[in-house]
Amino acid sequence: GRSYRVVIVVIVATTIVLAIIGAWILRQVTRRASASISAYVAEVNRHDNRARFRGTAVSEFNEVGQTLSRFVTALRDSEARAQIILNNAPVWITIKSVDGVYSFVNRAFESTTGLAAPDVVGKRTVDVFPPVTAARIDQNDGTVVELRSSAQFEASIDVKGEYCAFLVTKFPLLDAHGGVSGICSIGSDITQLKLSERALTEALAVAESASQAKSRFLATMSHEFRTPLNAILGFSDLIRQEYLGPAGNDTYVDYAGDIHRSGQQMLELVDEILDSAAIEAGQRQFDHKPVNLYAVIEDAIR
Repeated sequence: GRSYRVVIVVIVATTIVLAIIGAWILRQVTRRASASISAYVAEVNRHDNRARFRGTAVSEFNEVGQTLSRFVTALRDSEARAQIILNNAPVWITIKSVDGVYSFVNRAFESTTGLAAPDVVGKRTVDVFPPVTAARIDQNDGTVVELRSSAQFEASIDVKGEYCAFLVTKFPLLDAHGGVSGICSIGSDITQLKLSERALTEALAVAESASQAKSRFLATMSHEFRTPLNAILGFSDLIRQEYLGPAGNDTYVDYAGDIHRSGQQMLELVDEILDSAAIEAGQRQFDHKPVNLYAVIEDAIR
């Protein structure tokens, strides 16, 4: 009986020792496998493009690591495609955090503003633009965050001493929980459009001034011409009709008739000039009717 008890004690002790040794070995193997996955995750978090999962002695951990590796590879491919699309977009694009720190700018932004991405990413608006411009940008960003919807703004900045205007569309970036995690801005260059509008406004102002000057001239001409013409027509008609007595010479009467007709022609010319101005202003309608061609030719010959 005593021998059996000794054997049983030895067996139990041996089993316990073997269990402890097995647990220790399993722990070491698991720790190494877990450390391999943790190291891979840490490399990915550091955005290390050389990050690779290193296989372990535990197949289950290898399956987890390989699945994670495939997911990271797909995510990198997706980010690379998005980066290519954003950098080749014809409009400038920026992404900022809610607190105003730039996290991405594309090549169009660099070429438009003359600022390189390393000089912008990681910095706040006030570190990139003049105080007045930065304050306006931050105010627009705050409006988008408050409204939680997209909005359009017009912005103008000096790029290398030249005036540049942009139409900027801003919209909030939402996380998985619906919170605002950032602001994306897309800007298109409308400098030429604004310069054209400015030139058109100036041209319209010049045209309006010229039109007013012409109107003043026509009004003055009408008054100043009509006043002496009235005297010419009146006195020549008195002489032609001999209201105050015979002229004494028929030639004088003919001359008075010529003076009266010439004055009448000048008055008609003034009226025609005024009618032409009224036609240009759209204040007259054409009246098509037969014309006495004989009378027209007779006037031309005379």
